[in-house]
Amino acid sequence: MTVSLQLSIPGMKCQGCVKSISQELSEQEDIISFELNLPLKQAILKTKLSLDKVISILDIAGYQACELTQSQGEPL
Repeated sequence: MTVSLQLSIPGMKCQGCVKSISQELSEQEDIISFELNLPLKQAILKTKLSLDKVISILDIAGYQACELTQSQGEPL
């Protein structure tokens, strides 16, 4: 089943971070698509992976992430 996730990635601070996160997410075959927004430090993903698995992938890459709720700032 494909799910859409909105994540906050507070450690994403520069284009180098965006490149690193993009590379890590691109290597995951169960991540169908993703969009990173550097100014908002957010990501939207369409994936077959669980939220916990995506957060774990980002953690291994060196970035903490958490799921956004509607009350946590502007959507992407």
